[in-house]
Amino acid sequence: MMMVGIIAHIAVLPYADMTLLAANSALAIIGNLFLSIWLFGEKFTWKYDFTAMVLLVGGALTIVGLSNKSQVDVEAQELLDRLSTRKAFVFYGIVGLFFAFTHYMTYKFHEALRVFETDADLFDHNLKTSNPSIDESALIFSKNN
Repeated sequence: MMMVGIIAHIAVLPYADMTLLAANSALAIIGNLFLSIWLFGEKFTWKYDFTAMVLLVGGALTIVGLSNKSQVDVEAQELLDRLSTRKAFVFYGIVGLFFAFTHYMTYKFHEALRVFETDADLFDHNLKTSNPSIDESALIFSKNN
């Protein structure tokens, strides 16, 4: 579904107002938040989720508020010329580097999480083995936590 949405988003780029597409993309994240709460039972964390929602709505309103309201028609060749400037390629490079960095950091966080889970599981196992009468709440991965 994500790929269909991305393809549809790219397909309408030449025909839609960029301001509306940017605001729609930002607000789609909020929609995903509510869907994940409703469909998957995720918890709404006020400290993080509400702050993110305020920033997303604020950003979308800023984009709409500061946008150029006049209609500008651009020919296909002029658009291609703009997309192939040095400035555009620098932008593509920065986005590519950011994507690679994000992918790398996600991999490292995932790796660190697996190490933490393994260490915590070993800690719980050793604690249970050495003291069978231990209270379950003292364990890291107890059923109560």
